[in-house]
Amino acid sequence: MTARDVKAIQEALADDDIRAALRVVDGRVSMAPESKAAKCLSALFPTSPLPKPCHDEPDEDDSARFDDELIKAYRYAPRKRGAGPGGARGEHWEWMPQHPAEWQQCAAVLLRIALGKIPEESLGYIHSGRVLALDRPEHDKVRPLALGNLHRRLISKAITKTFTAGIQEVLGDSEYSLGSNGAAEGMHKAVLVDLDQRPNAVKASFDISNAHNEFCREAAVKEVQTHIPTMLPWLKGHLVTEVSRVYLGDDGTHHSISKSSGGDQGDAVTAVLFPLVYRKVTLALRLGAMTVDQDAREYAYQDDAELICTRLLYTSDAADALLCFDLGGPRILDHKLPLLLYPPSITPLSLP
Repeated sequence: MTARDVKAIQEALADDDIRAALRVVDGRVSMAPESKAAKCLSALFPTSPLPKPCHDEPDEDDSARFDDELIKAYRYAPRKRGAGPGGARGEHWEWMPQHPAEWQQCAAVLLRIALGKIPEESLGYIHSGRVLALDRPEHDKVRPLALGNLHRRLISKAITKTFTAGIQEVLGDSEYSLGSNGAAEGMHKAVLVDLDQRPNAVKASFDISNAHNEFCREAAVKEVQTHIPTMLPWLKGHLVTEVSRVYLGDDGTHHSISKSSGGDQGDAVTAVLFPLVYRKVTLALRLGAMTVDQDAREYAYQDDAELICTRLLYTSDAADALLCFDLGGPRILDHKLPLLLYPPSITPLSLP
């Protein structure tokens, strides 16, 4: 599977298009056997202490925007997509906004779910989901593909639309994943244009394995609190609720895996939270490169980062990768070139 295939899957999942994601892998990647899937999936969903919930009431303007975005999410719910837990599909609910009286009652319930104002056990069920395991050539690795409840997906989309503009302002123009469809291809072309305009520059590529499942939720809370505090009341289900991922065995046995770290790749809220957490890392890359090249520039799409720089600094242990940083535990930023850069004031241990 190429990097472009992975990006196509990410974009399809971000648009709730499970069929498109499966089309990318169909014929190229098979499902992992049950014995391998059950073992590997548990390692991909680590547990960690949950952050404390935010008890603040939502801003009235945010609530009004959420109501508008929720109507759009249901009115234009994707059709003919795989049903999540509960069996609901987009076409079962897309008609609801056409009936104002009924929609008003439905929207009131959905708002309580969005704000986590329902029993904690129920909130956990809504944010849980099925998980599939696509095979990988490594004996100890699979690629997880989660499928959640339709209402959770549409609520997440409405929350994200409510705050995307503010998050994009914080992240700046170096983060491409919050743009329109085809943003990954747009970043790729922007990198090529940058390289073409600077003949002496080279490209360094970085990637984090299993990033969306493992980022520290406490770190996400701190970033939201610092930059977009009015978003915190909307994140109880995503950040302070322990959920389950259920893998269905060949014999119909349900294997439940607890999850209290990170989020789901493809979930709309996770797609805006992760860049906030990753932002300090990509910024550190650029600051490091700027010590030798003032025109150095970074490009990011979720957990993938590209750095364009005319000179790169080598370190003695650069052959193995390498920028270590802490997103709630020791992590490795896999490096596709044997290079490591950071300014003298920034060390791997100083990164969040």
